[in-house]
Amino acid sequence: MSISNNDPVIQLLREASRKGIFPGAVVCASKKSSVQYDHAVGNATLSPDPVPIVTQALFDVASLTKPVATVTAIMQLIDSKETELDTPIYKHLPIFGKKGKKDITIRHLLSHCSGLDAHVKFYEELEALNQEGRGPDYGPQAVKWVVEKIAGLESRPPETETVYSDLGYIVLGYLVEQLTQTPFHEYCRNEIFLPLGMEDTFFLPLWQEDKKQQLLKGRQVVATEDCPWRKRVLVGEVHDSNCHAMGGVAGHAGLLSTAADIHRFSLTMLRCYHGAMDFLPQELVQTFWSIQPMVPNTTWTLGWDTPSPEGSSAGSHYSASSVGHLAFTGCSMWLDPEDDVVIVLLTNRVHPSRDNIEIRRFRPIIHNTIRSLITEPVPLPPPKRLGKAPAPITPEEAEKLLSENARLPRPSLKAISTKEEAEASKSHTHDKKESDVKSAHSYLKEKQTTVIPPTKKSTLPPPDKKKL
Repeated sequence: MSISNNDPVIQLLREASRKGIFPGAVVCASKKSSVQYDHAVGNATLSPDPVPIVTQALFDVASLTKPVATVTAIMQLIDSKETELDTPIYKHLPIFGKKGKKDITIRHLLSHCSGLDAHVKFYEELEALNQEGRGPDYGPQAVKWVVEKIAGLESRPPETETVYSDLGYIVLGYLVEQLTQTPFHEYCRNEIFLPLGMEDTFFLPLWQEDKKQQLLKGRQVVATEDCPWRKRVLVGEVHDSNCHAMGGVAGHAGLLSTAADIHRFSLTMLRCYHGAMDFLPQELVQTFWSIQPMVPNTTWTLGWDTPSPEGSSAGSHYSASSVGHLAFTGCSMWLDPEDDVVIVLLTNRVHPSRDNIEIRRFRPIIHNTIRSLITEPVPLPPPKRLGKAPAPITPEEAEKLLSENARLPRPSLKAISTKEEAEASKSHTHDKKESDVKSAHSYLKEKQTTVIPPTKKSTLPPPDKKKL
């Protein structure tokens, strides 16, 4: 689909970039597998000089690691009978048989009701130990150290409340390694990313510098934060502090990807949901996309969020059966199985500072605008029954046919029986689109956000991570 520079979605993204909601963004959106937006806007970095972003730019997708890598790996292990949703985690990891954690199941960890805390600054202790020469090496040993720390923490009983927990997904990533006897990043690449053609999706193990440089060669990597802890602008290294301290690979964060690859993954999941692809069983995907009723009023399924009744980041056009996920770095993905719509929005809103949180107000606006403008793909006409071969036409006749065809009106996307219905439908659609687009531009007009400059003086560690 050809999109002009005057398209409201492109204008909205450019204005958001200009006003500092994020330096750059890539959007990839489709309906019924027909990609209608695949655009890059703004800059990949502002430091030391602005660099225009490209559609194939690599983003630190942070918590999108959870559904794309960890949840998918757990689904595969359930499908292969290696484990079950209601298996207590201590059955696989005996260290969880204490401190009130014996009743925590895989289902609890996936749906954020395990009783584990949201976030603990393990990186502070890890870095202190490493400076003293007593810390675990980057990689599997560091992950094991963190998991043992999680097992030793006090926690609430499972199903007490919903708390979005990175800790639960660190445990799940470690569980995948234990059940498969394969490093987590290698399992995901060999069993998920490469089979799905996601060649631009991978982890960057800090203990494999040569491999890291090979993976990044020739690629544009989007900058994230001017990190007060690491005292540099982060490019090509994971933003999440705990994941970095563990070596760049974990079940809660660490993945780099492109909008195209996240979109490809989303389409795969939708096709599996509808039984049109066998990468994962239809029944399993539908189970994982169902809200878990253990805690009242939760919006979480098994690893995916759903639109909140009010104020959802997905906007107001997604159906109740939709699923999605957000990421702290400014990335998001929303999938609607009823309308077969996917919207992937990757931004670097934390560049240069995580204190810029305007993405919260912008997300529903951009989603509403895209949903108002995205259309049904025009179906191809059925093939005509072959009869006697027509006589060949002259070049002059071909030119005439092409000229006449160019003046033909575009086919209607929906059959409308009467002139009155056609006018009513046209008016309603126009009014709805105008309403969403005006709302978007009105927001940008009132918002005069500017880019927050990097903080050079602070030596304090970053604040606790909150779900954005």
